[in-house]
Amino acid sequence: MDANTTYAIGDEIDFFCKKCRLNLHGNVAALQGDDVAKVTCRTCRSTQPFLPERSEEELRAGLMKRAFRIRDRRQQQWTDMEKARTDTKALPDVTKRWREATENVNANYARKYTETASFKAGDVIVHGVHGLGIVTSLLHEQGMLALFRKAEVPLPMNMPPTESDE
Repeated sequence: MDANTTYAIGDEIDFFCKKCRLNLHGNVAALQGDDVAKVTCRTCRSTQPFLPERSEEELRAGLMKRAFRIRDRRQQQWTDMEKARTDTKALPDVTKRWREATENVNANYARKYTETASFKAGDVIVHGVHGLGIVTSLLHEQGMLALFRKAEVPLPMNMPPTESDE
């Protein structure tokens, strides 16, 4: 902004848009005396306090700083995820056992769980609420114990079909 230039509301002016993070054209939205107080960006349509244009070096430095911040944050996220994946002490016993049991399981061959079906120990099942699980043991002729990610659950099996099932 030149010292001898006077602006009126609606005049076009070059400024730094904080939202777009670029030097852009805008329209004067508010004046304070002879000075520009607020500008409306013609790109993002936001009204904001007037900031003079920044040099190319400042823009480049800001972009690099932001890029490094994003990179560091993503690296930290990956490190945290990898740590959580490998830190078996942090896992509950059930989750740890479930991971070990399903490590080499192909979920395509899992059977859908129903109360009327018959299962045996070692069968891979898909439950409507609990998800992927493995039958760990048979409790009796009409019951089994299945290991899921969050819990080990007793489930009925070999139940006679009801009228709604037919």
